[in-house]
Amino acid sequence: LLNGTIRNCSVGGKVTGDTSVGGIVGTLQGAMQNCQNDGIIDGYASVGGLVGRLAVGSIESGINMGDVDGSSYVGGCVGNAENGSSLILCFNNATISCEQFNAGGIAGGAFEVNYCLNQGRILGSNTLGGICGSAEYVDYCYNEGPVIGTGNSVGGIAGESFRITESINLGYVKGNNRTGGIVGESEFELISRCYN
Repeated sequence: LLNGTIRNCSVGGKVTGDTSVGGIVGTLQGAMQNCQNDGIIDGYASVGGLVGRLAVGSIESGINMGDVDGSSYVGGCVGNAENGSSLILCFNNATISCEQFNAGGIAGGAFEVNYCLNQGRILGSNTLGGICGSAEYVDYCYNEGPVIGTGNSVGGIAGESFRITESINLGYVKGNNRTGGIVGESEFELISRCYN
């Protein structure tokens, strides 16, 4: 969907694909508001409960209750949110499984994430986080789900991030190298007023 807005949608069917696979839309350039997925989503890359790939835009008040499985960039609400895209007031309570890299309860990869909550399990290898696998900015987020990785860069909030503020992790975190209660790997990063 290009330059459009999706509002007040709810889906529950199983979706299977390869790249850019989402419960509601595969690739979105625009906005999504007040949508929910309850179905199982299975793909390879850029796989999300609501949106596979958010090319540019925003997702607000998104809810994912269906398990999401993929190989890279796998998230409860969106697989990969690019180009300054924002995620706000999103929620995941399902298992997110990723074979290779970049998985999170809200997004596998993201630019800006605010006021989001994850209660689901995050399972995978490298670059895993309760909220995001990797993100530029994460503010006012909360993770309660376990984050269990067999590889590196595993964190309670994010596997990798430039800035994390006002965020809380209460979930169990397990990884190999570069594993932390808030973030797995930080480079030139600000972590402020966070709790683990």
